[in-house]
Amino acid sequence: ILEEGGYANTTLGEIARRASVSEATVYKYFENKQDLAQQVIESWMAPLLDSLERDLTHIDSGRSKIQVLCVRNLREMNASPGLHRLVYRELRWSDYKNSTLQRLNRRYSRILLGALSEGIGQGQLRSTADPRLLRDIVFGALEHAGWRMTFDAQKMDIDRTVAELVDQIFGEAAVRVGEKLADLSASHQVLCITHLPQVAASGDQHLAADQRV
Repeated sequence: ILEEGGYANTTLGEIARRASVSEATVYKYFENKQDLAQQVIESWMAPLLDSLERDLTHIDSGRSKIQVLCVRNLREMNASPGLHRLVYRELRWSDYKNSTLQRLNRRYSRILLGALSEGIGQGQLRSTADPRLLRDIVFGALEHAGWRMTFDAQKMDIDRTVAELVDQIFGEAAVRVGEKLADLSASHQVLCITHLPQVAASGDQHLAADQRV
């Protein structure tokens, strides 16, 4: 119901009617409409975060973790546009401080910050990079991409969009890797398989490969 009508246009009376219960019964379980909406959001977001945290423990690379996080974010936005509209265009601006939604967003933020910190520790990002600034860049890019896809009905290749975003975030590190490989090739034969143009640009010869199913 909240997905269909939005937070502002939905009443507890309508929710009670659709659930075939009295409005008094609704108030027995929820303090008010905001309490109900927050619990709806928690029942949706918490399992997604649980699954993400569990799956990321099996991935060693910080870069790969960020790619998985971003792909899941956009796929979930595409699958549940109404809930994302509820979260990002309505509830986020209404009594957000100390709310359930803020707590869940902070948990999500910590997951991304952890992956970015791993990327820095693994040399995939500059050692002086600010994880919080990179977090803001990633979340901002995902939010705007999601708006185009879900609210403006623009078709999007999610995997490609995320690959381009992650390449932008990690591009500087890729340039440094390419330079080091070029230095190494002065005394050794180097064969490098990469999808990063920043790395490939340092090579003397290139072979392209694709996969078809």
